[in-house]
Amino acid sequence: MSGSIRQGLLGVRRDLSEQTTRRKVRQALLACGVLYAVLYPVANDAIAAMLYPGYSRLSQAVSELSATGAPSKPFLTAAGPLFTLLQVGFGIGMWQSAHGRRAVRIAGALMVAHGVMSALWVFAPMSRREVIAAGGATSADTRHLVLAAGTGLFIVAYVAASSVAFGWWFRAYSVVTLATALVFGRLSAQVGTLEAGKPTPYMGLLERVGIGAWLLWLVVAAVALLHRDATTSPWQHEAASPGSQRPSHQPVPGLVRPRGMEHRTQHRVASLVVALATTLATVVTTGTGPAGAATTPASLAQAAFARMTEPQRIGQLFMVGTPATGLSTAAASDIYSYHVGNLILTGRSYAGPAPVRYLTASADRRTTSTATAGVPLLVATDQEGGAVQVLQGNGFTRIPTALTQGTWADTTLTASAASWGRQLTRAGVDLNLAPVMDTVPATLGTGNPPIGYWYREYGHTPAVVAAKGSDVVRGERSVGLAVTAKHFPGLGHVTANTDTTAGVTDTVTTRTSADIAAFRAATAAGAPVVMVSLAVYSRIDAARPAAFSPTVITGMIRGDLGFTGVVMSDDLGNARQVAAWSPGTRAVAFIYAGGDVVLTVNPAVLPAMVGAVSARATTDPVFRAKVDAAAYRVLLTKAGYGLLSPRLATDGALGPLTVSAVQRWLGLTATGSLGSTTIRALQARVGTTADGLWGPASMAALQSYLGITRDGATTWNSRTVNDLQAYLNTQL
Repeated sequence: MSGSIRQGLLGVRRDLSEQTTRRKVRQALLACGVLYAVLYPVANDAIAAMLYPGYSRLSQAVSELSATGAPSKPFLTAAGPLFTLLQVGFGIGMWQSAHGRRAVRIAGALMVAHGVMSALWVFAPMSRREVIAAGGATSADTRHLVLAAGTGLFIVAYVAASSVAFGWWFRAYSVVTLATALVFGRLSAQVGTLEAGKPTPYMGLLERVGIGAWLLWLVVAAVALLHRDATTSPWQHEAASPGSQRPSHQPVPGLVRPRGMEHRTQHRVASLVVALATTLATVVTTGTGPAGAATTPASLAQAAFARMTEPQRIGQLFMVGTPATGLSTAAASDIYSYHVGNLILTGRSYAGPAPVRYLTASADRRTTSTATAGVPLLVATDQEGGAVQVLQGNGFTRIPTALTQGTWADTTLTASAASWGRQLTRAGVDLNLAPVMDTVPATLGTGNPPIGYWYREYGHTPAVVAAKGSDVVRGERSVGLAVTAKHFPGLGHVTANTDTTAGVTDTVTTRTSADIAAFRAATAAGAPVVMVSLAVYSRIDAARPAAFSPTVITGMIRGDLGFTGVVMSDDLGNARQVAAWSPGTRAVAFIYAGGDVVLTVNPAVLPAMVGAVSARATTDPVFRAKVDAAAYRVLLTKAGYGLLSPRLATDGALGPLTVSAVQRWLGLTATGSLGSTTIRALQARVGTTADGLWGPASMAALQSYLGITRDGATTWNSRTVNDLQAYLNTQL
């Protein structure tokens, strides 16, 4: 008998020990909820916000800390798995603390599901607000909104389910929590405001109130469950758990679960948590690294934007002039000193493409990490035809006037434009400041000094201008050349030239004039840039030139046309029309109105312009947001035309990477091997006998093609390869 008693006591002691161990596990899991609520604000509002210079907890959302390109994103990405495990652990703790309460088990299951779903945030980062304002939202932003909605639904579900676990006080508290979270969450959902580029003065505060209410609920729920667990005996736990085993003096009605089954269940749960942790670690380390990064134009633009300093971003908003005959000292200095991101070739060059190739390659060499964060220049010129054709000579077709082009068949004009565009791209030009989409009425004709006098219009009706100008857009874009629809909203009705005259005013054009249709057609055909006129339009905005008018740029171009590309000014450096404004005021007014690229042919005024924009951006958050949005639009356009693709090192070595680049430029399969097929294609491109044998004649032809002096080389040398690499960087 004594032996039976001893065995019984040992069994009871063993049961008590097991129950105590399980209780400690439950309490540890429940403590995960408290730890989550404490660490969440520490990780986001203390550490991450400190890593993000200029971040405002008052006006910016928590999600912006982990936005694409945000400096705090790597930290939060690394911390994400910890928060997932804490939330999953708390959910498992709720499940184990249910003690027969079905609602609490449902809440625990929902909490676990919510925790697992939180691991998906790494695949759905929002874009930075300046990117969204510039129209650069991606599919990741859509996924972000979907996950945000799912998060809200999960929170509502498990708060509501668990509210029945305690007395009326907890139900009332849960209702208050849900109401607070939903109301403040709705107030902070300001997607439309972000898309419009407007300030959100209290968005961060409103969101944090809603998040704080939820975090506090986690603490209260965890403490309540911990308190109940601590004040309930082990046998009461067992009595409340259907299917568990207990001493014979506390029978459980119904089926009795074998003692080992509960241990196996806990082991499976533990194994599941370990597997989840391993999976999340794998996802985080493989899904967010360079190998998994998408290389879409948007991702390339965001990456470039993120690595830029603010002065470098401001530099992307300027296009400075250099003579087409050679890179000027002033322009070369501006690229380095003022981080200028765009170049226009001015005047006239009659020497053909070779010296232009050398000029553009030389300019590109200056886009170092210090100067432009390694972002290439957008090189532009005016190649309309007729009197306005900067690049001429053997290798450049002499283009007829637009009025003549307007008489050609659509197919002929499109094909011709493609040929002209190819000549420009092979010379290293990225952007043509054409076509002119202004409509000059036949009754005014040559009496219109800026356009009609030079036959720069494609016709005398908006329909003809729209059709023929769009042909040019499609033709030049088909060979990778960016084009510009100019001069919005039209210079066809003025009687003076803004380049040489002040006070030029259009008294005819309205916001709904038929002439606007030509610009709409050009942007619909794919023109990535719209140039704004400097004239005043008395029936649109009589107070200021169009380039300074929010009504024209933001209202008409962005709003009426729905244009999301780059808006460029006409020349703000030398134009007599804007001489009454200081250079700095011109630049600030244009960007404040919604413009992106300030064009100044005259580099002498650039320091004042950049200085004024920088000063305003430092003191005016709204203006700085406009600057950042404009910089992103420029980068997105560059990415769309391949300018942000990986670049060759100019090391003078004819290795596989360089050979592959040559092959891609020639339209061949990239093998990295310089065989006879590649040599023949290269010989044909540079204008020598295509015999597949690379010798002195081929070297001389290549050097002439690149615009460098012939050195008598009989085969490849590092000097020529270096210049070839620099040229290829303007092509690929």
